[in-house]
Amino acid sequence: MTRAAAAAPRLHARARRLLARRPEAGVYAVAAAAGVAVVGLAAAVPGHHGAPGSVPGAWGLWLLMVLATMLPVVAPQARRLALRSLWTRRHRAITGFLAGYLALWGVLGVVVAVPVALGPPPVAVTVAVLVAGAAWQVAPPRRRVLTRCGSARPAPVRGRAADRACVAAGWRAGGRCVVTCGPAMLAMALAHSLLLMAALSALLLHERARGPNPDRRAGAPEQAWGFLACAALVAVLG
Repeated sequence: MTRAAAAAPRLHARARRLLARRPEAGVYAVAAAAGVAVVGLAAAVPGHHGAPGSVPGAWGLWLLMVLATMLPVVAPQARRLALRSLWTRRHRAITGFLAGYLALWGVLGVVVAVPVALGPPPVAVTVAVLVAGAAWQVAPPRRRVLTRCGSARPAPVRGRAADRACVAAGWRAGGRCVVTCGPAMLAMALAHSLLLMAALSALLLHERARGPNPDRRAGAPEQAWGFLACAALVAVLG
């Protein structure tokens, strides 16, 4: 047996222990893969940022953007759910959570895909969405929803009841994300701009970043100014 073959079982065991301690690692890996796919689509259609020409294409691109931008936002919630589950069910819990989470975004994507597939909207429409997003970013109702993003209900830990509870938790998390991040996602879908996608993702992640007094970053005025800066960028670049 070669040295590499002998080391393979140990590496596999280490990987399993790491994934057990960090069950959300797979969530970030999927987000990274989706981000690479979005960049690849943009590179394949120069000047169009991967803009789709059909409803299925628009829906598929929407899901890729959700995976790339929203999974990092919701990964801490997925981690908390997994750590509350039995050791042997951690990855199953995350899978159920993401199924419920992405199901809601998928349904919403059908509504978004139809107008997007008809062709790029006027720049003024995207600018208006971003300006509205700036106002919504600091609105008290949004802040109240955002403070509930990490909340969880007591749930079964075994059997089909636990599976249903994980899917339901993902659906609820998706609903909160639609409320808090919907304008940003809509602007990304309308603009098909990698730069805008990166900027808005950074804004959404910043207000959820860990650190002293993270609640004080939620709905902060500088984030609203960030949305307005993105609106000005879209207006200038067209």
